[in-house]
Amino acid sequence: DFKRLPEEDWFCTVDCKRIHEAISNVVLAGAIQLRQSDLDLIRRKRSDKGLDTGTDPDLRWRLLLSSNWNGEDCKLLLGKVVDIFHESFAPIQDVTMKEDLIPQMIKG
Repeated sequence: DFKRLPEEDWFCTVDCKRIHEAISNVVLAGAIQLRQSDLDLIRRKRSDKGLDTGTDPDLRWRLLLSSNWNGEDCKLLLGKVVDIFHESFAPIQDVTMKEDLIPQMIKG
């Protein structure tokens, strides 16, 4: 029973602390190159669709920290992700609100 919340980071178990540290390290790493096996799969799918340009795509992934979402860099990156999804998928409409759910899914 807490009388007040601790000011420093605290975790319920050692496993929770380990997971937090691992995720923090991924966030700090920034953009990470895709594995060669993933690049090979993408190259093969592009070739099958006749989109082969003869060059290897420079594809990277990045885990974003939610507390940085208001930063301009983050907004730019998330906007690009939404554009990529819209290239491949029709908007997913919320029946009651009549809005596209893809941006909310990306932010989630």
